[in-house]
Amino acid sequence: MGSYPGLYLSVLGHVVVILDDHPLAKLPTIRAQGLLIYLAVETVLGSPEQRRDALMELLWPGMPPNSSRKNLRTTLYYLRQAIGDHLPDGANENQAIPFLLTDRQIVQINPNYPISVDLAQFLQLLDGPHDGWPTAIDLYQGDFLCGFHIPDADPFEEWAE
Repeated sequence: MGSYPGLYLSVLGHVVVILDDHPLAKLPTIRAQGLLIYLAVETVLGSPEQRRDALMELLWPGMPPNSSRKNLRTTLYYLRQAIGDHLPDGANENQAIPFLLTDRQIVQINPNYPISVDLAQFLQLLDGPHDGWPTAIDLYQGDFLCGFHIPDADPFEEWAE
């Protein structure tokens, strides 16, 4: 995939997360990984802003609101700790780009944070001239989220289908 400063996700086939050219250690929970995947894919496909209540239902369907709200806060904390801010070359700490932007209603990956997802590249290559198709074929490592499953999260599984 080459050098990429920032976050790179491979979701075609088995999920691979690379941060600043290094594989990201496994996130503490499967739901943290699922949230990262969901936010990244939706961001690169053009729907960056996600409502908190929708994310709670996606990952903790049927759970009481107070419990799912707490779970979402904890999971967002895990993501911030695992991914961290992006410090562009030559920038100082005050110029760091935060990974997530959140408020009481919305969660999103910062549009200024460098992120790339193989699925977006794949779709772009397929929509382009035929000479890009060999590169698209190289990107394709398997079905979307092959082998990735979140127990008791049917809305996430439906989204992944």
